Amino acid sequence: MLGSIALGLISDLMHGKRSPVALVAVIFASALSFTLIYTVYPMNENEQYWLFFVLMFLLGFFISGLNNMISAACSADLGKQEALKGNTKAISTVTGIIDGTGTMGTAAGQFIVGFT
Repeated sequence: MLGSIALGLISDLMHGKRSPVALVAVIFASALSFTLIYTVYPMNENEQYWLFFVLMFLLGFFISGLNNMISAACSADLGKQEALKGNTKAISTVTGIIDGTGTMGTAAGQFIVGFT
């Protein structure tokens, strides 16, 4: 939730340009992923785990915020189409399909991660 608010605010300050904000969020998330792999993985039981918790929070911050920003933008853009004017059920259906597809993709990804 905090990532969505922060990335949305930054996007609004950039006059609605979502692409630069998305690119920076992807770069930060990738850098955090590599940091998690090479810093936290070799930790043993006596290490401090605060670094792991901070990195996981920031990773979720950027990934979740980016996901919500993109899905909200897609839903809003599709809702402005001429074919959907005045049809609130169609707008709700499109939003549900976009969010449902993203959720299914996330669930499938987590299912695959469990096997590795």
